[in-house]
Amino acid sequence: MKKQALLYASAILIFIITTSEILSSNGKAGYTGSPNESTCITCHSGSPLNSGGGSITITTNIPNDQYAPNITYQITVTVSQNNVSLFGFGCEALTATNNNGGTLIITDAGSTTLKTVLKNGVNRNNVVHTVLGGANTNSKAFTFNWKAPSNNVGNITFYAAGNAANSNNASSGDFIYSTSKIITPDPATGIAEETIETGLSVFPNPIKNTFSVKLSSEAGHESSPKFNLFNLNGAIVKELNIQNTSFEVKTYSFNRDDIASGIYLLQVIDGTKMKYSKVVVE
Repeated sequence: MKKQALLYASAILIFIITTSEILSSNGKAGYTGSPNESTCITCHSGSPLNSGGGSITITTNIPNDQYAPNITYQITVTVSQNNVSLFGFGCEALTATNNNGGTLIITDAGSTTLKTVLKNGVNRNNVVHTVLGGANTNSKAFTFNWKAPSNNVGNITFYAAGNAANSNNASSGDFIYSTSKIITPDPATGIAEETIETGLSVFPNPIKNTFSVKLSSEAGHESSPKFNLFNLNGAIVKELNIQNTSFEVKTYSFNRDDIASGIYLLQVIDGTKMKYSKVVVE
């Protein structure tokens, strides 16, 4: 009798541990639906993939879905389902060769965290939900940052899978969704990294706060050259005001001010000469 009671108590304890872990653990890496990965439906059952009437979307602030090297962007994965109050997700960014594409950065530690999973010799980085980090009614938007690779690595695909849970303390009755989004390199990344023409250098580049422009002695003879910033569509963004000048070495300093992150062309008009340099603002 005591043995049966012990077995019964053990079974209850295992059940409690199993079901409580479902509610008290972070999301798992390796279930985004990317190559060689399944989705959350591996562990959660309820209906076929993408058939529960809800959705998962990936949105970004990447202009025209074209990334520039070393620029940090915001990524949002939204899982939606009416009458649901708990959501989970996992997301990763991979190159065409299934390596990590760029760097995932946590900006909301209350809702998201980083995890890795080994797939085909690569430790894939994932952003996943935290314990109860997906608690919200009808939908949950998980937001994080992504820093693009330091050079053009070709197309990058974001893979994401989401869980609209029914909060029954078990893995049954949930709705699982998956999606992906491809971003491509900005065509401007083909421009030379330092300068388009000789006689002009910008440092530091990428620009964070203040920066300087140095002109060679052959660049021109004006004591006060003009500096303009253009976007890649050819529209002028800003006429730069010189903050400090060293005439001996023809170096001019500027503040970044309100210039948004992105890739620009710096135009320098020095006497009768006009030169351009690609600059990256972080």
